[in-house]
Amino acid sequence: MSRWDPLFGRRPLTHFLDVRLDEARAAISKLPRGDLNAEKILAVRARARPVPLTLGQQKLDVVDASPMPRLRLEISVAGDSELWWTTPSKTASAVPDAEVIGNVLVFDQPLEPSFTAPSIKRWQEENLERLERWVGWVNEDLVTFEVRLGQEIERAVTARREVLDRLENLRRELA
Repeated sequence: MSRWDPLFGRRPLTHFLDVRLDEARAAISKLPRGDLNAEKILAVRARARPVPLTLGQQKLDVVDASPMPRLRLEISVAGDSELWWTTPSKTASAVPDAEVIGNVLVFDQPLEPSFTAPSIKRWQEENLERLERWVGWVNEDLVTFEVRLGQEIERAVTARREVLDRLENLRRELA
């Protein structure tokens, strides 16, 4: 079974974070003794840590499109853009149905003749609530990952030091 969802182009956030952990472990396993210092280790940790998602300004508009006018809600976002292509651990069904264009999420829907200003505002609020909930779940997973990342980096540094000590001891014994 694939961890990647080819239908929606999404993968579990846990898989994305596991890849980041593997990259951090691999980076530490290649550090020479002289680079096993706080500065280098913090740099590895910073590269592994995704930037949490935040929502910015929003713009609601009615667009004159053919064959039917459309509602368009644009919300600027900041954070690690790769996170938009993942599914947080708390849900698989509340993924925001939006297109990602640069650092903007775009919700788009045909403007039905029955839509009124209040129903359009409700559509905007529902999408925003669903998006805020989803971003909250992603960011909760990132908080949990931060703890795990610290523990894994500590283990990787300890393992690297043990390997380097063993190699040094072998060199001395062979000299």
